[in-house]
Amino acid sequence: MQTSVLTFLKVEHNHFRTKDLEALARRILQSPVEADYWVYQAARSLLLTTSQNADQWASFSSAEEQRLGIGDTQTSDHNAMPEWLDKCSEHTSPMFSWLPLEKSYPGDEVQDQDKTHLSETLESLQPMSIEVPAVQQLTNELFDHEKRATCSPERRTHERTIEDMDRLEMEIIEADTGIIDLSKKVNGRDNLVDEDDDKIARAALGEELYLQALSLGQNLRTRSEPGLPKDINLVRSTPNFSCLLSAARAWEVDDEVTLLLVETLLVEQDGYAWSTQLLHAIILPKIYALEKPASRILMTALTQAGKIHPRAVMDSIMFPIICSKNGASSVQCEILNRLVKDCLTEDLILSLLQKMFVPRRESEHDFSRSNRSWNWTEGVVGVVQNLLSHKVNIDQDCVASLVQDLDAAVAEFSTSLKFGNLLLNLVTKHGPRLKSHKTSLHHVVNRSRTFLTKTVQSKLASI
Repeated sequence: MQTSVLTFLKVEHNHFRTKDLEALARRILQSPVEADYWVYQAARSLLLTTSQNADQWASFSSAEEQRLGIGDTQTSDHNAMPEWLDKCSEHTSPMFSWLPLEKSYPGDEVQDQDKTHLSETLESLQPMSIEVPAVQQLTNELFDHEKRATCSPERRTHERTIEDMDRLEMEIIEADTGIIDLSKKVNGRDNLVDEDDDKIARAALGEELYLQALSLGQNLRTRSEPGLPKDINLVRSTPNFSCLLSAARAWEVDDEVTLLLVETLLVEQDGYAWSTQLLHAIILPKIYALEKPASRILMTALTQAGKIHPRAVMDSIMFPIICSKNGASSVQCEILNRLVKDCLTEDLILSLLQKMFVPRRESEHDFSRSNRSWNWTEGVVGVVQNLLSHKVNIDQDCVASLVQDLDAAVAEFSTSLKFGNLLLNLVTKHGPRLKSHKTSLHHVVNRSRTFLTKTVQSKLASI
């Protein structure tokens, strides 16, 4: 109950006096009575949200944790190294030399032989199911490229071209056997976990780790305090943590716990692979199952994740929703529009449009749409309209495919106001790129039956 109240106060903090909320959070953190782990995390998050002085809060947090002994009990358990990793602490060379870190460290250099150290270590650890050859191949690839950040552009320290980022990200996904293929079966409304999925998870994790995953799921659903910090640490210490979260059915927890999981497990330093798997496992199935508008708490979790890792949110949540078997519902599309508004940069908006409309071609002039993996719905029309309202530099392949799709969809949405707005945004925002497609687009606009039709025709004629 305390956790739910504190989480609610954080989400709705604009409706309360900041000083009162800050005083409440400080009182809980300063209480001599040891607080429940989730209560402590919620109070800490509330204080971070409402505090007027971030530096003062940082020093307060550190001092209070030492005074309350939290650093020696709950937090230390949460942040402690797993036992198998602690045993390897005597190694003098980097254990995970394949990670995309800097090539040089103070007083140390990554040697070629270090790249093989991971293989030897993984073979000695049980239970683990990473394919060492795939990791070895990825090792050389990562060291041949500069390090890139997956956080939002204003926080980036290194940049890549969009093409290089997409290619490297797909290689990371393919190399890690614990990552779920986003284009295939997912947990959620259309594909709920069945007995075969449980068998796969049990085989991948091993019996002992599988039982720990079941315990983790039970603890998350009931929010029982004993052992929770260690259970959460289990997620970061398990290579196949996507299988672990699948076995734990992490998407079945309530929205307050989902928000706390995002705050606890997803940080700016996490890479694309980790953040994509995590969001795919704990949030995407919840959105698939939504039949009414998402709660403010769930939207807070989504936007918080999107501001830290926008590309991961786009690839693990937004595009899979668009590709839903029966088409994205209006409730799901409301979430997509909110994420486009709050989280996506122009580069990512362009990337999403290309994912949707640039087809895979057998030849240079073959624009077959048979490979398109999503369906037009009223909600998707609104999402595309929202995307096109931004002035992004869509290329001619994307424009040609988009016009062809609109021509096929206009019969179904001829009286749709959203479809009319989509055409208006397309002509207004991207007119110079439509010159070679004016004839086809005239054919589309002339079949539209809304009060916007004449306006669109006039705008199109002036191009």
